[in-house]
Amino acid sequence: MRVTGRQVDGLMIVVFVTAAVCLFSFFSVRMARDDVSIAHGDSRDGSVVVKLSADSGQGGIYYLPAKTTLPELFNIAGVKHQDRFDQNMIARPLITGQTITVETHARLILGQMNAAERLALGLAIDLNRATVEELMLIDGIGESTATGIVHFRETSGPLKKVSDLTKISGIKEKKLKRWERFFYLPP
Repeated sequence: MRVTGRQVDGLMIVVFVTAAVCLFSFFSVRMARDDVSIAHGDSRDGSVVVKLSADSGQGGIYYLPAKTTLPELFNIAGVKHQDRFDQNMIARPLITGQTITVETHARLILGQMNAAERLALGLAIDLNRATVEELMLIDGIGESTATGIVHFRETSGPLKKVSDLTKISGIKEKKLKRWERFFYLPP
């Protein structure tokens, strides 16, 4: 078999392109920084997780240091004209799971994330306020168990501790251990 000059030229081009791709891959990986992180995306313990909704597009989920206030969040998010809001209202520290909605006409609405948002972010839900549908979002809790939890809560009053769930028929220690990270009880 005889190799022609055009075949040699084609082979050389393939070799050079392959070498260029390999070199580019090698150096781009070497130059990539491992310490790159999302600003205010650190979910370490002690951080406050809030949801900001704003008409001007600064919305999102923010992981902030404990005791962060609304003015500090607004500075981070670039929300302007903070003086239009009630200063007593915005001076309090933010709470994990809080939602802040900034509307264009100087209206500020504070609320709480819904259960689906909280669970998606790895946050616990309030066991004494969760509905049947919200409880069913947790892996391993079906409709009958969720209904049992809500019924127990309605007949016995608010739960004092998460371990009170074992008083419900069908919930034993093993299930409780699996679920307890999904629940909190406010003080």
